Amino acid sequence: MNVQRKLGCEGSMAHSSDGDFADCTRPADVFAKFRERSTAAGVRLMSVIAPLPLRSVVAPDTYVQFWGYDPEWYAEYSAAWQGPGRIEDLILEYGAPILWRDIESRIPLNERNRQILSAFHDYHGRDGICMPLFGPYAFQTLLSFAFEDGIDRVDEPRVLAIAELARQAQRRFVELSRCEQRPQSPLSAREQEVLQQVALGRSKKMAARELGVSLSSIDTYLRRIFAKLEVNDRTEAVVRSLSLGLIKL
Repeated sequence: MNVQRKLGCEGSMAHSSDGDFADCTRPADVFAKFRERSTAAGVRLMSVIAPLPLRSVVAPDTYVQFWGYDPEWYAEYSAAWQGPGRIEDLILEYGAPILWRDIESRIPLNERNRQILSAFHDYHGRDGICMPLFGPYAFQTLLSFAFEDGIDRVDEPRVLAIAELARQAQRRFVELSRCEQRPQSPLSAREQEVLQQVALGRSKKMAARELGVSLSSIDTYLRRIFAKLEVNDRTEAVVRSLSLGLIKL
């Protein structure tokens, strides 16, 4: 089954909830428009790290964009992008908007991350915000931004406006990225039907009856599904397939 067709990548995928981003046809277009709109709203600098699978660490192929940051700091930061225990991962695990000035007091940091945060403050001040956004298909985005005159609270109206704009962009970005990166489903049509039955809470016997196949056939399909999705049981298979958009509840 072609996942692009299933996801509606040929135009029907543009939803009204995507707002001004519904007409974007490439992930890069989404980011460009988001940068334009947020800059017009007074954002002086922004970083976008996306899309990250839920509970996943920042990976080398993560989509990363910055603007407005000091070039010297950015060069140093880019050179140190690799490594475990990244401060970005810790902020994602924190799971809520946090002011730059509050990071060290609320999130446990090792000495390396404290040095990174201190250098960041030296270049860019302390009046900004980090904001995790949890989006469709179990993908998440990490924003970090500041306005020309600083941010005092995480619930300022202008902060919430940028967050809503970012959510619209995130939905469109994730859909377009998935269409580019996953041109085909790893599962056959029958395997998806079996997995759909599992996701609905049906027993193997009930699934066999519903699909008109033998119980041994269901066992065979499940073994194939586990192998293709690289999971060990039915629960993991359902979670993985939902995150990939292979089935829906």
